[in-house]
Amino acid sequence: SSQARARNIKHFPYPQVTVSSMSNPPPLPPSIQASIEGTHADTVRAFETHKTRPYEWRLAQMRGLKAMVMERQEEMITAMMKDLGRPRAECDLGEMSGLKISFDTFFAELKGWMSPDPRPIWGLLAPGKGEVRPEPMGSVLIIAPFNFPFLLTLKPLMGCIAAGCCAVVKPSELVPACSALLAKHLPSYLDPSCFRVVQGGAAETASLLQLRWDKIVFTGSTRVGKVVAAAAARHLTPCLLECGGKNAAFVDDKVQSMAVIGRRLVWGRTFNCGQTCLAPDYVLCMESSLQPLLDALLKAVEDAFGDDPSKSPDLSRVINSAAATRLKGVIEGTSGTVVCG
Repeated sequence: SSQARARNIKHFPYPQVTVSSMSNPPPLPPSIQASIEGTHADTVRAFETHKTRPYEWRLAQMRGLKAMVMERQEEMITAMMKDLGRPRAECDLGEMSGLKISFDTFFAELKGWMSPDPRPIWGLLAPGKGEVRPEPMGSVLIIAPFNFPFLLTLKPLMGCIAAGCCAVVKPSELVPACSALLAKHLPSYLDPSCFRVVQGGAAETASLLQLRWDKIVFTGSTRVGKVVAAAAARHLTPCLLECGGKNAAFVDDKVQSMAVIGRRLVWGRTFNCGQTCLAPDYVLCMESSLQPLLDALLKAVEDAFGDDPSKSPDLSRVINSAAATRLKGVIEGTSGTVVCG
């Protein structure tokens, strides 16, 4: 009933989330605002030409993206090392290898992804036939995170290419070297009328979110994810939000090798300095396993990073001083005992 609906709305109000709540960014200069609106309009017009639909076009764009990754690999690794303080091995394992595997999957599966999927239909409609046809959605906004600046930017872009969509990529402002590399090279390897890069911070992101997109892909915090979803809701734009979560590890008292468990936990927690959505956030264990586990963790840290991990070239770094200050507050606010570091 209308009265029941009114009670529900009163009792469960919709959250009042606005784009400006992302960090209350200042207004952009008119020239930058016009540039962002023009970029969006250009990709919309390019999509409306239907140039992105053919199999051959999608294949050519993916070959161009693969060429960029292969030819600019050293530059990409250098940019990650500069922005994140990440060791080369982590750059190769955490980003470059994942991209190369995705290229192989794309080339093997694209025709299948584009093919109609036959479906049964109501008998009264016989001899008609039913099928679901994959159709490109349009112009997509990709808002990328800092922690995997190429993997989590280019893999969503691969999805856009596979689907026959245009895209505007917004790299994280926290990795300026990686962002600048994408802005410089991406238009040279892909169709620049269909794929663009917008650099900047919260103000540029807020400006992009004011525009009407056909889909928004966001990877980042839950707080900003709510802002993105609220902005998309104004146009009923579908979103793909990857906002992380909490990851527990459980160690029982029947493990065969606590040393192996210690190495695995330390590797999972310290990869990219723990700035990974899949990193274990906390460990649950039997009381009888606590001291053996602590010993194994301390030994694993020393084996991997030496007596002073802060000087180890094999340990990534926290992205900036603000994040380091937040982590310092977490450590100082705990009721537990710091046993390492």
